[in-house]
Amino acid sequence: MCLTAHFINRNWMLHKRILNFCPITSHKGEHLAECISNCLLDWNLDNVFTVTVDNASSNDVAILELSKKLDMWRTNMMEGKHLHVRCMTHILNLIVQDDLKEIDISIKRVRQMVKYVRSSSTRTRNFLKCVEMQKIECDKMLSLDVPTR
Repeated sequence: MCLTAHFINRNWMLHKRILNFCPITSHKGEHLAECISNCLLDWNLDNVFTVTVDNASSNDVAILELSKKLDMWRTNMMEGKHLHVRCMTHILNLIVQDDLKEIDISIKRVRQMVKYVRSSSTRTRNFLKCVEMQKIECDKMLSLDVPTR
């Protein structure tokens, strides 16, 4: 587990620091909360406003347990109402993956078409003639897969 802190200094400058890489032996919420609170104590940090995690149910438990710890330390801001922030990029990834399942057959058909055109020099030439006839301005050829992050 990687713990990262974001904070604003006295000059209102945003900073980001990696606090710790923790090997975890269990993904249970109680164990995660213990690892997080130990790291906070190691850094003498007891004021935490939010913790951003993905949507795993064990993280729900971890944040609840961490909120209880912060209550014990008397530093739980706003009674922990805003402590748990769900990772927007994780949510967006889940949405995209779900939508990709819906259009999976279309993607397979496009890939089959690209393989078909590229497997023959005659078909490739015919494809390039069609591109020229349609006045499509692009120097690139058909790509089967374009990996992106």
